[in-house]
Amino acid sequence: MKIQLPSSLRLVTAEQLLERIRLTKAKGVVLNVWATWCGSCRHEMPLMLALKTQFPDLDFQFVSVDDIDKLIPVGERVKELGIARPTYVAMPPLGDFKAGLSQRWQGSLPSTFLFDPSGKLRYWWGAEVFESEIVPILTGFLKGEAIDGEANVKVRKGSGGP
Repeated sequence: MKIQLPSSLRLVTAEQLLERIRLTKAKGVVLNVWATWCGSCRHEMPLMLALKTQFPDLDFQFVSVDDIDKLIPVGERVKELGIARPTYVAMPPLGDFKAGLSQRWQGSLPSTFLFDPSGKLRYWWGAEVFESEIVPILTGFLKGEAIDGEANVKVRKGSGGP
């Protein structure tokens, strides 16, 4: 079965994505996983795009986990938001994709991962990210500080958080 993708999208496995991260010339990669049907993802995307401008030493990548047979809305959303190409779509089965990025990730959306250039996961946010949470982590990472960990999504600080 041949899948027809909008020109702005590329199917990718977790393994292929990690290889791309290892080939980056950037100081790190922020990987945002989202879906068109996810309200928190839509709310978070403007922040992710603003951070991309604020942190030019980092490579920002976006991966949709929308169903393969529903990719037209993904392509439209990518165009509407002005997300740089290529934007990725997780290759099914989704369980393999999730496990390939992090054994701890159960599939919560949105999810944002910070990888160093070797492909090592340095930090993970398993829910919508707020500026007050992510900016200090990215700043510290670029300064070489030890930031390895994950956000505690049960206890959130900042406006708009649960």
